Amino acid sequence: MILSQHGIRCIDSGHVDIEYEWMLASATSKIKVDGKNVNEAGVLLSEQTTVADATYQQQILQHVGEIPPGRDG
Repeated sequence: MILSQHGIRCIDSGHVDIEYEWMLASATSKIKVDGKNVNEAGVLLSEQTTVADATYQQQILQHVGEIPPGRDG
């Protein structure tokens, strides 16, 4: 599905949050950031850590690939 062909705009912010955390920490290399997966620093949280977090789950508006209510596929 090409989002723009369905009138949906999105921005892929990628690792902007990690880069921002590194900037705040004045990091001179890629370092661990608590609570974040940082592939570049070799830090991967377990699936259980992220999926079981109720606050995290409540903030998910929609999963990629789901068709929003009111839109046909």
